[in-house]
Amino acid sequence: MKQTRWWAAGTVVLSLVVGLPLRAAPVPPSESPLAQLPADAPLVVQVRGVERTKDRLETLIKNAVPDLAPKVKEQMDQAFQSKLKDRLSKGLAKEGPDFFLLLEFPDPQNFQGPPPMALVLRITSYKDFLDGFLTEDEHKTLKSDEAGYDTAMVENLETYFLDHKDYVVLALSKDVASRFTGQGARLDGKLSKESARRLLDADVSAYVDMAAVNKKYGDKIKQAQEFMDQAMQQGAAAAPQANPANIEQAKKMFRGMLQFVEDSRSLVVTADFHPQGLAFATQVQVSAPSPSDTFLKVSRAATLEDPGKLPAGQMFYVAAEFTPDIFKAMQPFITGMLGNLQGEDRKELQHAMTLMAEAGPTGGIMSFSMPLQGVQVWNYQDPEKAVKAAMDWLKVMKPSQSFQGAMLKEKPEIQVDAETFRGFKLTRVKMVWDLDKMIQQQPGGQAAAEAMKKMMGEGMQIWFGTDGKKFVHVMARDWKTAQGLLGDYLDGKNTAGQQPAFEETRKHLPAQATAAILIDLSLYGHMLSGFMASVAQGAGAKASPPSEKPTAGKSYVGLAITLKPEDAAMDWWVPANVVSEMREQLQPVLQGGGGPKPPPAVPKETGGQ
Repeated sequence: MKQTRWWAAGTVVLSLVVGLPLRAAPVPPSESPLAQLPADAPLVVQVRGVERTKDRLETLIKNAVPDLAPKVKEQMDQAFQSKLKDRLSKGLAKEGPDFFLLLEFPDPQNFQGPPPMALVLRITSYKDFLDGFLTEDEHKTLKSDEAGYDTAMVENLETYFLDHKDYVVLALSKDVASRFTGQGARLDGKLSKESARRLLDADVSAYVDMAAVNKKYGDKIKQAQEFMDQAMQQGAAAAPQANPANIEQAKKMFRGMLQFVEDSRSLVVTADFHPQGLAFATQVQVSAPSPSDTFLKVSRAATLEDPGKLPAGQMFYVAAEFTPDIFKAMQPFITGMLGNLQGEDRKELQHAMTLMAEAGPTGGIMSFSMPLQGVQVWNYQDPEKAVKAAMDWLKVMKPSQSFQGAMLKEKPEIQVDAETFRGFKLTRVKMVWDLDKMIQQQPGGQAAAEAMKKMMGEGMQIWFGTDGKKFVHVMARDWKTAQGLLGDYLDGKNTAGQQPAFEETRKHLPAQATAAILIDLSLYGHMLSGFMASVAQGAGAKASPPSEKPTAGKSYVGLAITLKPEDAAMDWWVPANVVSEMREQLQPVLQGGGGPKPPPAVPKETGGQ
């Protein structure tokens, strides 16, 4: 019973200290709060502030879901009112940082004694903190121990307090308290500068010692891999129409994910609550040498070319930093995505990819929508060689192979130098999708077939080539459309970067990264709702897609991927108005075409950054 009470108390503290974060000024490196924390703590949760954070979170919720905000605020107020809140009413520094720690992962099958956890809270006065935390009767039990801590009976359980000047440590056992009294290794000396910065600068964050996770749960992780392999194999046997190459590729991806977990040393997860939206990120450090670092060690982050230079109106915008070594490292993945090539076909594809790497890719930008349409502009040291490599690549393609997520019905039709446009010599490629085979591999019958045809189209055309400086790749239904897209890019007309929503999302992503992706949520939601409605209608359900295509460029979700030796990070930005945009697109499907539209987003409250 006591154990349950302590875990419950820890959960309440965690909800107060973690669930309501607020950004404060970064802590100077010379005064790192991480020096307070034992280096071997496998789990650390950090938060900046409590009271002010509640207001900050409420502002974000009000901007994101104005119609639901009052109810959410009421629930937050109820959760915030507790005996523990009263205990933490004095002596706490408003800006934090505050920490919740697990000193070891508990074994649920052999759990005895108080949980090995602690709180490390930033304070203004140790005396004031104790005066607020302890009741009058509990204060009478307070006594000092020569080991370096104070003890008191809190709700009839012995609790340990350590005065660390600007911080107080609360522990539930003598063993845990003793971990904070010595001069052992501390977390500030273990984490990289980047991991420490992310952990401390965020509104709320968590650090996980992945080496400890692998040591504790490594056997279970391996069992999960074996289970998934068997499940995929059984699924393939039950669905003989499924593409074996896709199943094998899925296996490789899952094994790669588990390998990444096994190679990981640390994980940092962060979230920042802005009035304009939510920023959250993950950062993983991996061991070197390791299979995962084989790819990371040839990766790099840089100031990416601006995808906002591409024409507006597309669903996805991407910028990427490349090197020949990165391209070579990706070859096995690319080969797998193209299907089960064998013999001479496989050799020809590998030759084409080698030629592409020799062309010296350095990065580029691209945009696309569904059905497939968009512009790609890539930088190569030798763009003419890149054109030849692309030609050789396409010549290898055969019926039933995958391209851009679709299955080919016949070999691509290639017309060399089909068009010349403002210095670019462009080869035309026509592809036809085998929708019947694609449907056979998916559930849903005729309804799914019609939905997929609407989303993918029946095929696509590509024009690619170079002017001797850039390599361009344009997807469109006809040459007139392709010419317009390429012309707008070359003239800088009607670009995505001219949209305030695009620039707002871009500025919330890291200045340097390996790749960045911006997604127009209005267009994506419209496509998704149309697909869902078609499938639902085919199954006899009442569902209606949005009546008209939404205005492009109202909101963008952003993702930046940063890969460096021994380090991988993902940074997301989700604008507050994304919620209302997605609700507007999906509500007709989810409510069968009925129900009111969600209310428009209210003007955003600023309330600081």
